[in-house]
Amino acid sequence: MNTPPGTCLDKIYPISGHSMRFLLEPGDKVSVTHTGKDTLKTGDIALLLKWNGAKPEGYVIHRVAARFAGEGGPRLLTKGDSLCSFDGPPSAFQPVGKVAEIFKGGTRARPGDLVCERFWPFFSLYSVLANKFLSFTIITARYFFVFLHMFFVRPFPFLRGAATYNIAVCWWESLLYPDLLKACSRLFFVFDSQSFSAAPPYPDVRRFRSGRIDRDEVWTGEVTVRDYLIIDRKTRVTVLPGASIRFERAEGWFIPVLRSGLDGLEELDSLHPKILVYGSFDIMGSREAPVTFSENSGGIHYFGGASGSLSHFHFPASGAAALSAWDRTVLKLKNASFTGASPALRLNNFSTAEISSCSVSGAGTSAFVLRDHACLRASDIQVRSSAAAALDTRGCSVVELKNASFTGASAALRLNNFSTAEISSCSVSGAGTSAFILRDHARLLASDVRVESSTAAALDAGGRSVTEIKNSDILGNGTGIRLFGKASAALKNCMIYENGAGVSLGDNSSLSASDCAFEDNRGPSIEVLDKGEALLSDVRSSGRPSAIVLKDGAGLRILGGSFQNQTSPLAYIGRGSGLLADDSSFSSAGNTFVSEDASSLKIRGSRIASSGGYPLRVSCERFEMFGCEVSGRGGVFIEKASSAVITGSVITSARYALISGAGSLHVSGLRAEGGEMGGIELRAGENYIERTQINNSPSPGISAFPGAEIKSLSVLYNGRAWMPAPPREYNDRAWAAPRSGGPPALLRKYAHAFVIATSGLFPLVFFYRLIYKAALFIVSRTLYIQPPVEAVCVHRGMTTASWLPGYSDIDLQLIIAELPAEKESVFMDEFFSRRSVLKSFFPFLGETLISTAGELRAFLDLGGVKAGEFLASAKSLRGNARQSTPPYVRPAVSCADISEVFYSYTILMKNLFGAEFTPETMRKRNCFKTIVDIKRYLDPLSTPAIRLSRAAYARSRKLEIFEKADCVKGAFEAFSSMHRFFADSQDCKKSQAPERMKILRAAPGVVFGSFNKTRFDDMVGEIGRKASRGGISCVLDSLYRFYVVVPDENAQDSGAFLNICATIMQLRAKNAFLAPVPMILSRGTFEALAVSAYLNNPLFWLDFHGDFSRDFSADGLLPEESVIYKYNFSPLTFFPSEERLRDAAILSFRHFAVSCRSYFPELTAHYLYSRVMGLRLLIEKETAVPFSDTAFIRECFLRHYPAYAAELERPDLLRGRDLRRDYAFISGQVKSLEAFLR
Repeated sequence: MNTPPGTCLDKIYPISGHSMRFLLEPGDKVSVTHTGKDTLKTGDIALLLKWNGAKPEGYVIHRVAARFAGEGGPRLLTKGDSLCSFDGPPSAFQPVGKVAEIFKGGTRARPGDLVCERFWPFFSLYSVLANKFLSFTIITARYFFVFLHMFFVRPFPFLRGAATYNIAVCWWESLLYPDLLKACSRLFFVFDSQSFSAAPPYPDVRRFRSGRIDRDEVWTGEVTVRDYLIIDRKTRVTVLPGASIRFERAEGWFIPVLRSGLDGLEELDSLHPKILVYGSFDIMGSREAPVTFSENSGGIHYFGGASGSLSHFHFPASGAAALSAWDRTVLKLKNASFTGASPALRLNNFSTAEISSCSVSGAGTSAFVLRDHACLRASDIQVRSSAAAALDTRGCSVVELKNASFTGASAALRLNNFSTAEISSCSVSGAGTSAFILRDHARLLASDVRVESSTAAALDAGGRSVTEIKNSDILGNGTGIRLFGKASAALKNCMIYENGAGVSLGDNSSLSASDCAFEDNRGPSIEVLDKGEALLSDVRSSGRPSAIVLKDGAGLRILGGSFQNQTSPLAYIGRGSGLLADDSSFSSAGNTFVSEDASSLKIRGSRIASSGGYPLRVSCERFEMFGCEVSGRGGVFIEKASSAVITGSVITSARYALISGAGSLHVSGLRAEGGEMGGIELRAGENYIERTQINNSPSPGISAFPGAEIKSLSVLYNGRAWMPAPPREYNDRAWAAPRSGGPPALLRKYAHAFVIATSGLFPLVFFYRLIYKAALFIVSRTLYIQPPVEAVCVHRGMTTASWLPGYSDIDLQLIIAELPAEKESVFMDEFFSRRSVLKSFFPFLGETLISTAGELRAFLDLGGVKAGEFLASAKSLRGNARQSTPPYVRPAVSCADISEVFYSYTILMKNLFGAEFTPETMRKRNCFKTIVDIKRYLDPLSTPAIRLSRAAYARSRKLEIFEKADCVKGAFEAFSSMHRFFADSQDCKKSQAPERMKILRAAPGVVFGSFNKTRFDDMVGEIGRKASRGGISCVLDSLYRFYVVVPDENAQDSGAFLNICATIMQLRAKNAFLAPVPMILSRGTFEALAVSAYLNNPLFWLDFHGDFSRDFSADGLLPEESVIYKYNFSPLTFFPSEERLRDAAILSFRHFAVSCRSYFPELTAHYLYSRVMGLRLLIEKETAVPFSDTAFIRECFLRHYPAYAAELERPDLLRGRDLRRDYAFISGQVKSLEAFLR
C-alpha cells in the first residue's frame, strides 16, 4: 500500500494500491501516529518506510504479520492482506508509525473497533482469495471478449456486431465488475457495517485521487491522480478554475479496457496514469485561471455515454490521447490548448464533440482522430506541427470545420471509409504531404479555403471519394488537386496558381471546374490520365508549361475558357484520349494542340493561335473543327486520322494553312489566308473540299501527294475558281492507255529478283536466254507494223556475247517511212497499244526508238562514241535497214560525247537515289556501266575500237573494281572525272555574245510570285549544313532536274560528296523539290552542262547569265512543274562560242527528232513545246529565248510564225494533254525544221 514519499508523520495518508484490499482500497485514507517498532504488535497496521539501499523510496502501509525477538530489538514480518508473500527483505521496511484511523467514503473507524481486525488472520486469508478471484475474473473476461471479437464480430462485419460488442464490454466495465467488487467488499465488512461513523472534514494538504469515485466531487487546487481513476456512472466531478491536475504512476496493474472498431480490437493504453469517466467530468476553467494538467499522462477517457464540458484548460504532452470519447459520449470543448498530445482528441463509436477556440501543437500523431460514426463540430481552431494528419477520420465519421487553421501538419484532413467533412473559411499551409486526403467513398465539401505550400497535393482524393470546393485559393503546392481511383471533384470559382501542377486526375476519376483560374503553375494546369474525365466551364489558364495534358484514354470537355502558355504544346492529347472544346480561346508561343494516337479531337467555335508553331498538330482517330479561327506560323497539320472534318473555319498561317494525312477529309466553308509554303497540302486518303477560299498562298493552292484523291466543289484560289492539276495518265482524248493483263506486278517483281539471283547458274542461264530470244522474236514480229515500219533493229546489250538475262534489256530501233502527220498519228496509236501489251508480259522490254531513216542518219552523222557504238552493234531483225558505215571516231571529245556524258551521269544518279526496289547486284551493275561510259566518252586518247566497246574499255583501264564497289563511291569517281575534264575545257567560253545571235528576255515586271521559297530554302539549307564544307549552290529546274553545285575548290572532297548524297537520300522521300533527278556537279561541270545539248536545251546557260537570268513564271503551270530557282548561285559571266552554240543547237534538234516519238505520251507539254519552238527560233531565226519561259517563247514564236496562233493560244495548251493534237503540231515543227536544215 504505497504512500507518497516526503510527507510528514502524524497526518492523513491516501491509499493508492490494492495490497490491503478489502480493508483499504485506492481512494481511502488513513491517519497515522508516530511510533517505533518496539510498540508494534502482531496484527497492527504499520506505516513502513521502504528503503532502496541507502535511499528512502516511499511509504508502505502493511500489516504486522509476525513479531520475533532478536539481537538489537524485535524483528517484524509485514505483508499486505491481499498478498501471498511477506515484505522482504525485512530490513528494507522500517516501521515508523501505526494506523490510528481509517477513512472510507466520508466515514471513519478505528482499527481496534473492527471485527475484521480482531479476526485479522481469517479476513486476511479472505482478502487473498477474493483478490485472486477478482484477478481471475478480469483475465477471464478479457480473453472472453477477445475470443468473442475474433470469432463472432470480426468475421461478420456486415452484421454490425461491433456496437453490440462494445455495449457488452462497457456493461462489464461500468456495471458488472464494480458490482462484483462491491459484493466482495461487503462480505469483508459484513460484521462491521455499524462500526464506521461519519467523518468530520479534515485538512487535505495534498489531494490524491486513485481507484473509484462513486460520489460527486469538486476539485480545486492541486489534485494528483495516481495510476488510474474511475468515475462511476451517475457521478460528476467538477474541476474549478485554477486547478492543477498531476498524474503519477505507481503500480503496473490496470483493468484492461477493450473496444471494437474499424481497426479491429483496440485496448486502451495501460502504461500511463489516466482518468476513466463513465459519469461526468467537467472542467470549468477561466481565461484568468485556466486548469492545467501535468505531462506524461494517459489522458481522460469517456465511456458508456459519459459526458464532459471542458473549457479553459491546457493539456501538455501525453503518452496517449489527451481526450477520448467512446460509446456515444458527448463532449464540449472551448478555449483549450494541447501541446505534444498523441492525439489531442479521439472520438469513437458514435461519439460527438463540439470544439471552439482550441489549439493543438506538436501532436505526436494526429491532432484529432475520428472512428466509427464519430462526429466533430469545430470552429476557430488552430493546429500546428502535427506528425500525422491533423484530423484523421474513418468509418462514416462526420466533420464540420469553420475558421480552422492548419500549419505544418503532415496533412490537414484525412477522410476514409465513407467519412464526410464540411469545412469553410479554413486555411492550410506547409503540409508535409497533402493538405486533404480522401479515400474509400469519403466526401469533402469546402468553401472559402486557402491551401498553400503543401509538399504533395492540396487535395489527394481516391477510392470513389467526392469533393466539392468553392471560392477557394490553392497555391504553391506540389500539385493542386490529384484525383485517382474513380474519385470525383467539383471546383467552382477557385484560384489554382503557382503549384507544381494544377489538377492531375486518372484511374477513371472525374473533375468538373467552372469559373476557375489556373495561373503560373510549374506543370500542366489540367492533366488527365488513365481514362479520367474532366469538364471545364469558363476556366482561365496561363503560364509557361502545357495547360492541358491528356493520356491513356482520358477525356476532356471545355465549355468556354481561355488558355495561354509560353512553351509547346499548350494542349497535348495522347494515346486513346479525346478532347471536346466549345467557344474557347487557346494561345501558345509554340504548338497549341498536339495529339498523338488520340481517340478524338473536336473543337467548335473557338480561337486557336500559335506564334511559333502549329496551332493544331493532330494524330487521332477522329478530328472535327467547326466555326473556329486558327492562326499561327503553321496552320492545321493532320498527321494521321481516320476521318477529319473542317467546317466554317478560318485558318491564317505563315506557312501551310492545312496539311492533311487523314484517310478521309471533308472541308466545307473554309477560308485559308496566307501561307508562304502553300494553301492546302493533301498527303493521303480521300479528300472532299467544297465552298472553300484560299487567298495569298503560293500556287497551286491545293496540292496532293501520290495516292491522295481530291473532289472539289466551289473552291476559289486567290479569287478565281480553282482547278486541280492535270493528271499525268492518259485521258479520253489520249492514245490508248496501258492495258491490263499479263502477270501481276508483285509476281513480276519477285520473278525478276529470282532471275538475277540465278542468272549465272547452269542450266537456268540457257533457259533464260531462250526466253529472251523468244521474246525478241515475238516483239519484233508484233511491232513490225506495215506500213509504215520499214525495219526493226536490236542494239546495245543483246547484240553482244556478254549479255546476261535479267540484267540486260531488249532495246529496239524502229525505222518508219515518211508519212503525213495524220497517218503517223494513227500509227503511233497502234504502236503504243501493242507495246503496252508486250511490256506487261515482257518487263525486260527496254526503250524503243522510232525515227525515219533520214532522221536517224542525220543524228548518227554528228558522230561521237554513241553513234559509232550504235552503228557497230545494231542488227536488223525485220525489214531492210540501210546502215551507214561507222564514222571515224576522232581523238577528241565531241559535242555529242559531252551530251552523252551527262545522260550517263543522270542514269547513275537515278540508280543512286531512285532505285530502292532494284536488286542490289543489278543496281551496282548499272552504276558500273555508267561509270565506264563516262570515262570512255571523256577519253580522247584511247583507240576507237576500245572507246566503242564498254567491256574492252573497262578491261583496258582496269575498271572492273567499280563493279563490286559501293555505288556512292563509284558516283564520286564519275563526279571527279567530269570535274577534272571540264576544269581544263575553257575554249567554249567567250566574254562576248555571238555576233549574229539575238538574245531576248521577258519584259521587266513579270516576276515569279508563287514559288514556295521558304520551304525550298529550308531544304537546301539543310543540305548545306550537313555537307562537310559550306558554299554549295542549288538550282531547281523542277520539271527536269535538281542540281547541287559544289565549288571547284571542294570538288575533290569525298566526304562532302558522301554527306550530300546521304542528306538527299534522307530528304527525297518527303520533299517534292527532290522529285526531279538530283545531280551533284562541280561548278565547272555545271557550266559545261549549261552550254551543252543536255536535255535538248542548248540555251540553259541563259537562265543563269548575270545579264539575262531571272525567275520566270511559266504559263500558269503549277510551280512545281515550271520553276527554275537558284539558291546561293553566283551568275554566269561568259557566253558560249558561236560554233559551240550552233553545234549544240543542231545536236539538240537531231536528238529530239529521233527520241520524241518514243516517249511522247510521257513527255510534258512544257518540254515538247519549249523545245520545238525554242530550237526553231534559235536555228532558223538565230534568236535565243530561255526555254524555261514558255509564255515568252510562245510570244516570240508567234511574231515570226503567226500562222500558228490558233494552235498556240489555246488556254489549256500546257495544262492538259490532247496527244493527237499535240503530236500533229510537234511533228509538223520537226518536219519544217528538217526541211530548213536540208
